[in-house]
Parts: sequence; structure tokens; C-alpha cells
Amino acid sequence: IVETIGDDAISKILATPSLLDSVPKLSGEKAKSLYDTLVEHQGLEQVMIGLNQYGFGPQLSMKIYQMYKQDTLSIIQANPYKLGEDIEGIGFGRADELGYQLGISGSHEDRIKAACLYVLDVQCHQEGHAYMEAEELLPLVQDLLEENKRDQVEFQSISSALLSLEEESKIVIEEKRIYSPSLFFSEKGIATNIKRI
Repeated sequence: IVETIGDDAISKILATPSLLDSVPKLSGEKAKSLYDTLVEHQGLEQVMIGLNQYGFGPQLSMKIYQMYKQDTLSIIQANPYKLGEDIEGIGFGRADELGYQLGISGSHEDRIKAACLYVLDVQCHQEGHAYMEAEELLPLVQDLLEENKRDQVEFQSISSALLSLEEESKIVIEEKRIYSPSLFFSEKGIATNIKRI
């Protein structure tokens, strides 16, 4: 390939894929496969550089890339809090730090929703609660969001974010109890089985 296309063959192929047609004994199928592989690796390289600039190390960067592929940087720039939902090892604090770097702070809905999910996860999955009462959850979320003293967040904004999360099926609200969906359906299943006995 280098004999036919010359030095800097990779850059030339990426710029003009049809150059591969001039390579002897290279079938159209192999040429397409080679080009696709080069594009994928070039995308990986750009994503890894971008994630490094955001302060992510190689292992975590690879984990993030495997989740979002070529869309990694655009997803992070649109909503860095998605990392906290999708990538194990990234909590609200890290996502919020990245959000602040990207200009997201205060009462931004994505930020508040991420804080709600984070607090609910910690309280339910790590502290052992099946659900949280709204009057317990709201102040914990507000404390987390105001922790850095940069921002003030009203309960109304948190309540609105909780309703959005319910519409997205990321939480279940029953009366004033707020559940993660997995715990809600587990609890309902157990109750149904107990009634049957």
C-alpha cells in the first residue's frame, strides 16, 4: 500500500478512500474494511485526546469510548451528567466538575436530574433503603447541588426535575415515595408473592 500510495498513506487514504482502488491485489471488500478500520481508529485517537483534555485517564477513557464510540465527545459536551448514569466509576462529583468546565452549573435541568439520581442511588442501593420520601430527598439533593457554594437551587427546580425523571421512566413516584425502578418493581413483586401465600 505504501509503495503504491506513498508516505503518509494513512492520511491520504482517510482523505481520499478511492486511492485504495489503485493498490494491486487489494479487493474492493478488503479496501472498504481497511478504510473502515482506519476511520474507527482515527476516531478513537481523537476521542482519547479529547477525554485526556477533560482529565480522564486511559482506562476510564477507553471505558467511556466503548459506551459511546464516535459520539463520545458530542455526548459529553451535550450532557456530561450522562457519564454518571452510564459509566461505572464516574459519580455526580466528577460529572459536575466536567459540567462546570463546560459551562453547566446552577439550576440546569441535567445537573439537577443527575443529582437526584445520584442521591437516590446512594440512599437506596448503598444505604439499603427501598425508597425515599420526597421531604427527605429534596434537601439532600439541594445540599449536594449547593455544596460548592457557587449555586443556589430551589426546591421547585428539584421537584420539576423529579417529574421529568418520572416521565423518562428513570424513577417511580408513588404518593410521596420515590423509588428507583428496579427497587419499585422488586418491592411490588415481593408484595404480590406474599399476598399469594
